[in-house]
Amino acid sequence: WLPANAYTTFTAANVNAYADFNQQKVATSGAGLVNQTVNISGQYHAFGGVVYYSIYDVRGKWLGYVDASQVKTTSSAAGLWLPHDGYLTTTQSGQMIYTNLDSFAGGRTTTANYQRTFRIMGEYKHYNGATYYSLYDGNGNWMGYLNSALGSESKEAQGVWMNYNANVLITASNAALYSSFFNMTRDTSSLYGGVYQVSGKYSHVNGTTYYSLYDGNRWLGYLASWAT
Repeated sequence: WLPANAYTTFTAANVNAYADFNQQKVATSGAGLVNQTVNISGQYHAFGGVVYYSIYDVRGKWLGYVDASQVKTTSSAAGLWLPHDGYLTTTQSGQMIYTNLDSFAGGRTTTANYQRTFRIMGEYKHYNGATYYSLYDGNGNWMGYLNSALGSESKEAQGVWMNYNANVLITASNAALYSSFFNMTRDTSSLYGGVYQVSGKYSHVNGTTYYSLYDGNRWLGYLASWAT
């Protein structure tokens, strides 16, 4: 037995952890390990040159031995960076957006970014069991890491639909109305000065909030909130 202190994230369901060095008895199947980050607390250099890592979960449960050639390691409890592409709209206020997933240092909170949509460009399956998304704003600026449970995910840049009911006065005469993002169908020239109903909204990654606008039961399209 030799000491080791590292982490690995299992990214494939066909990599098992074994109860022996002959790989005859499975201690934890790959299906039970995939998308999980575990701690490597020791290693064995077996006969034939094969190195085995002894792995544990966050509760201290031994999961078995894994062939070192089958995994990549990192010194961070965040685990390995994994590809993930999408958009996240924050749904909880007062939560930290971290700049480091080991010290959990934070530079921002969701209070100032509540119901804002960000681009997801990668994720970490942390040793603590949480998934953290690496978030960017619409200008490509990195914002930090946020627990995925603190937002709602969408494949579209407008983010998720949010409940919002209000009556709004149209204050811009040349703002675009969209039937989809960004298929312009008309402008607000004929609506200027009128009061219309909003039944929901999107917080687009471009930084603009778009209202779903109605005239009674007739849907008019999506309108930027700055035009009201």
